[in-house]
Amino acid sequence: MRCHWTCSDGCNSCVCTDGTVTSTLMGCGGPPGEAAGKLKCFNGDEWVEHGRTWDCDGACCQCVDGDVVTKPDAC
Repeated sequence: MRCHWTCSDGCNSCVCTDGTVTSTLMGCGGPPGEAAGKLKCFNGDEWVEHGRTWDCDGACCQCVDGDVVTKPDAC
């Protein structure tokens, strides 16, 4: 099983695969953002950042720390 999140530095991506955590090694240009340390969500064909919203069949989906929350209204 794999899970993705934005590392606590706010710019690198962390991945846990079968109990081993790895991360990208890019330099950070500023302070951590809202998604720092939060899990990403898999929306069926891509990983999306914490807080992102998208249209899903007329409803509004949002990634909330690894969980996809669906609201009946359009985004």
